[in-house]
Amino acid sequence: MIEEAVKKLVPKAEELSGFKALYLFAAMASTEDKEISASGTAGIDKLISAEEEAPLLKEIAAKLKGETSDKIDLIAKFSRDPRLNKIMGRESTEEEKEWLKANGFSENNKGLENQKKGVEENL
Repeated sequence: MIEEAVKKLVPKAEELSGFKALYLFAAMASTEDKEISASGTAGIDKLISAEEEAPLLKEIAAKLKGETSDKIDLIAKFSRDPRLNKIMGRESTEEEKEWLKANGFSENNKGLENQKKGVEENL
């Protein structure tokens, strides 16, 4: 599983630089482990504010941070991303079901499928 692979790489995060560091930090920020997610977000922030980093890297880092912020907020609220419950074989709590419905997602993950279609259409 991807999350397990990310956890194995966490100790090496500070050894990486540039785009390698950025993509590891983005993966870390997207995990359902709150501590690793917070470390990933901090790593992205560090890259954005580092004077020695290239402008393109900083621009991509800022975009990735924006894209991961929704997931980070969900993890903070539910301790997991309820949009992934069906894929992960988990039952949604009542609170998660209410959130999914209120935000245009359904138990069958049509919202994620629609997001994927939107991304593919913009490629």
